[in-house]
Amino acid sequence: MDLVDRKSPGHAPVRKILDLARYPHHCNVTERVKGDLIRLKLSKGDVLEAAIPHLKNPALPLYCELQTMYEEIDIMGYIFCPLVVKGLELYVKLILPPADCELNERLLMLASHEPKFPCPEVGR
Repeated sequence: MDLVDRKSPGHAPVRKILDLARYPHHCNVTERVKGDLIRLKLSKGDVLEAAIPHLKNPALPLYCELQTMYEEIDIMGYIFCPLVVKGLELYVKLILPPADCELNERLLMLASHEPKFPCPEVGR
């Protein structure tokens, strides 16, 4: 897990994630995330709403990690740890899978749960 340099052109997807996070219907969740959100009594909208100010504030840590879930192409996962959602500190991972056109762009929430390990101390 590496800290994202938000000024780096290599992390341009952060701007796209910020744009899509404003619209929860543009975000899909895995079955595991769905179960975690139900258990925490949260919605994906709650998580995305908390992610927006986090993405806008460069003082808050944002991490990246290469995801190798797709055989054709590796995708960068963006990790919020901690992301405070309605008083809960969560580990949240979002990816922006490839899309054939802007109309089909969607976020995919791969994780939204209490951190299993302590979040890094950078910026805290």
